[in-house]
Amino acid sequence: MQVGATYDDLGATITGPQGDLNLGIEASVDGGATTTPDQIQIDTTQPGTHTVLYSATDQNGLTGTATRTINVVAPSDDDATTTGQ
Repeated sequence: MQVGATYDDLGATITGPQGDLNLGIEASVDGGATTTPDQIQIDTTQPGTHTVLYSATDQNGLTGTATRTINVVAPSDDDATTTGQ
């Protein structure tokens, strides 16, 4: 994604036994505070790499995790357009 773009998190989905499908999913960005996936915010004002960690814990205390890496990149010179010529 390019600097300045709006990040819309794709979320995560639990797959498995029917009893586990309604577990709450928690998320954190770059090791920060835990939140819900719909509240994830990525700083796109500067180039950088961000990691979203999703986790869910079942009734037996077993935790499943998944990660997503978001690369924020500056536009390249190839992306610029020339007008007025």
